[in-house]
Amino acid sequence: TCEDNTTSWSTTKTFTTDIACPAPVVTISNITEASVTISYTGDAESYELKYKATGDEDWTTETITENPYTIENLTPSTTYTLELRANCGDEDGMSSAGTTSFTTACVAVTEFPYEEGFEAGLGCWTSETVVGIYDWTTSTSYNGTTVYQGTQFVAIPNGRNRVARLVSPIFNLSSAESPVLTFAHIQKEWSGDQDTLGLYYRTSADADWTYITSWNQNISDWTVETITLPEPSATYQIAFLGYGDWGYGAGVDAISIESGTTPEPVQPTVVTNAATEITLTSAVLNGAITDEGNQTITARGFEWKLATATDYTTLTATGTTMSATLTGLTANTTYKYKAFATTALGTVYGSELTFTTLEQGEEPCTPTSSTTTITACDSYEFNGQTYTTSGTYTATLVNAAGCDSTATLILTINNSNTATVEATICAGESYEFNGNTYNATGNYTATLVNAAECDSIVTLNLTVREENAPIEETVTLNNNELPYSWRGEQYEEFGTYTLTDEDEYGCPQEYTLNLVHNSGINEVENEYSIALYPNPTSENATLRVKGLNEEATVIVTDQAGRVISTTKLALGQETMEVETTKLASGVYYIRIQTANSVRTEKLIKNN
Repeated sequence: TCEDNTTSWSTTKTFTTDIACPAPVVTISNITEASVTISYTGDAESYELKYKATGDEDWTTETITENPYTIENLTPSTTYTLELRANCGDEDGMSSAGTTSFTTACVAVTEFPYEEGFEAGLGCWTSETVVGIYDWTTSTSYNGTTVYQGTQFVAIPNGRNRVARLVSPIFNLSSAESPVLTFAHIQKEWSGDQDTLGLYYRTSADADWTYITSWNQNISDWTVETITLPEPSATYQIAFLGYGDWGYGAGVDAISIESGTTPEPVQPTVVTNAATEITLTSAVLNGAITDEGNQTITARGFEWKLATATDYTTLTATGTTMSATLTGLTANTTYKYKAFATTALGTVYGSELTFTTLEQGEEPCTPTSSTTTITACDSYEFNGQTYTTSGTYTATLVNAAGCDSTATLILTINNSNTATVEATICAGESYEFNGNTYNATGNYTATLVNAAECDSIVTLNLTVREENAPIEETVTLNNNELPYSWRGEQYEEFGTYTLTDEDEYGCPQEYTLNLVHNSGINEVENEYSIALYPNPTSENATLRVKGLNEEATVIVTDQAGRVISTTKLALGQETMEVETTKLASGVYYIRIQTANSVRTEKLIKNN
């Protein structure tokens, strides 16, 4: 208050009181297949955390004080909703900033073949925008073209300067030799403008994307592409890169990955051959690696010892035809030796052979050896033995000089095979088999030569079907029920119709339809009876009609529906003769037609 009793105010200031219990701000990080880490703001006494998977009714609730905090034991590839509330004590209560959501990562794919048709959305595939604003999304149609498979596919929309990458989940292809990717692909041009689809791969999540191939041409209908994937690894991913350039966009469907197979390990095949150039104190050891298999050979040569000794000594050699010279031996002494080859899987040996050094004054004996490669069918005789499986076999003989002669057989056995062909033909048809023509049911055998140049015995089980009997059906209708649909055709008039179709075996089958008018005269007071005799007949037939109270027309037709004759039946006339003597043998139809009814009888003519 001033001296003159006036009042003066200061300028206006604003302030905000602290929130008694501030809501925490949640940050989500480190999302894995089964866990997620949350960090949050605030210094409340404790926090109440609750979360649940999308679609679940019940929440999982925890009281936490750790910051950050990791939620564990989650389900892979699942979307969760969580809420965190600050517990500030009884006086200030609890507060929450609302719910937030996250999706756990997908597990690496380990089972093959892997298939994805995007029926439930992108699933474990992710879209990354590279240029522009568009992403890969699922769709149900493509510019008038239906999906390739199922009800959805994935596509990048049309537009210019729009690039997006569709990234796969991780594939464990560590045991694959040549994994193969197949997928259906479409990308239509628009007035000459054309989009492009590229295919890339990377061996780990932190590796650069490597180009495989691309398509920049007009693909107007779904086309299946097959690509062998390079450099398979345990953390392998592929990506489709869509480049928009005013075409109709690119679509992908029915993705499949076959892992391929890693070949079974094959060890080398080793043969020990007879020692040569044997003297008082030396000898040349011989052997061969006849098949190197598919493993890397790290050592090769011979192991040798005195025949009475326990331990072997190693003598290295080179090449596939191996020789090594032993020196410093004792005269008139027997030694044992065997060829070997070593890989990471172990050591493979040839057979164990012996030699004896010369005595003083003994002339050197030169052993001989030979190797023969034979391919035979089913079995092969060698040195008095019958062999039925492929392999390398050795026999030690005595040559003309009385020295050892080692014969080695490298044998490949190819097998004969049998096959059965099941065939069915129609009556009157024939079947070509091994240059012969067959038209009767039976079993026929031919001996051919297969790809291995061995016998291939093929048996034909041939069935000749009997001729089908005609099938006839009669349908009674009112006028308002015409036209009548029968075997794919529409019939607008009453009458008899015959057609020939194929049965389930592709054989001719004759069908006849008698389309009869449902006349009230047959149902009420004007019911009449018809008799046709003799039937079958080789002469003329007699038609007797009783109870008909109006004029009628008698029409004779053959099975094809052709009219043979037309005759009037007067009112009150009960009989008439049907001329058939000039007709060929077969089935004919006698139709009695009035203004109110149609009746048909079948007549069989025999000659």
